[in-house]
Amino acid sequence: MRTTRVKVGVLSVVVAVLITGCTPLIDTSPAPKPSQSSQSEPSESELTRGEKIAQAYEEARQAAENQPDETPSEDTPHEATAKHPNCDSVAWIRYGSQSDANPGSATLVGEPVDTGPTDGATGTVVGDAAGVPEVYTVEEGDTLDNIAARLCIENWDLASLNDLTRETAVLTIGETLVLQPAANG
Repeated sequence: MRTTRVKVGVLSVVVAVLITGCTPLIDTSPAPKPSQSSQSEPSESELTRGEKIAQAYEEARQAAENQPDETPSEDTPHEATAKHPNCDSVAWIRYGSQSDANPGSATLVGEPVDTGPTDGATGTVVGDAAGVPEVYTVEEGDTLDNIAARLCIENWDLASLNDLTRETAVLTIGETLVLQPAANG
């Protein structure tokens, strides 16, 4: 029973270290061994459990450091993806935090851009005075994902702006979709 608790405890420390990237507050290194006559590096089979954990932690830390930071800046549109082949960037919604002047508010980062009718997105777009799309009217055969791709906006954000669930959205011919948080009130 005690062996099981120790194994679970060590495993918990390893998982916590790998997830958080923080070094453990407890000493997981093994007790020192008596000195050996050979000064060479120990083989993989000679490593103790603690040494293996420390080695795995160090390898994971180095791998994480070598990964590029792919998190977009809080105030920049996302890069276009295969879902948005005609877009230079993709607009997305940033919701206000408790520290914002208006907590819970939604702000569109970037602007929708009408790239023109495509299969599954043949509806009509109405823009503001500057030509920025504000409203889309659904036509037969339109899908939420294709409309989002046409208008260079994240599909889940388009769904959110219109109180829809992206995976189960059923659009009606003539339905009006808003493309800006302010247009939804």
